[in-house]
Amino acid sequence: RPLAAALIATLGAEGWVVEVVRDHDTFARLLATLNDQRLEVDLAVDSPPLFPLVSIDGIPTLAPEDLAARKVLATLDRAEGRDFTDLWELSRSLGRSDCIRWAGSLDRGVTVNEVADAFARLDRIADDELPCSSADRLVVRTWFAEWVSELRRT
Repeated sequence: RPLAAALIATLGAEGWVVEVVRDHDTFARLLATLNDQRLEVDLAVDSPPLFPLVSIDGIPTLAPEDLAARKVLATLDRAEGRDFTDLWELSRSLGRSDCIRWAGSLDRGVTVNEVADAFARLDRIADDELPCSSADRLVVRTWFAEWVSELRRT
């Protein structure tokens, strides 16, 4: 909450209008608007990273392996189109089994069956909710359908 309050004040001082969409003890979603620009910001208390941070343009960020693990976990609850397309991009280079293993390291209570069920819910998401090229949408769906089958065999 202190970070959210500070960000709201900073954005407000720059002319942004900020709406608090969700406010919980460990999570806040803000929607900031300036003229025709809209910015959605999620702030959350999260588990420490599994891998050392990497620097992108001088900004410390999570390593791709951490991002992939967290995207697996995001499909369990948030399950937005971006979670699936982000995980598709990451898992193609990092490997499916490693992504699942890393997610299990972040949340020891997650089972392979729960992950398979979460991935299977991709069929509830409309094509226009998948932020990738229209040509890739069927590829993403096929990728996850194959992954679900693979997880259910193990």
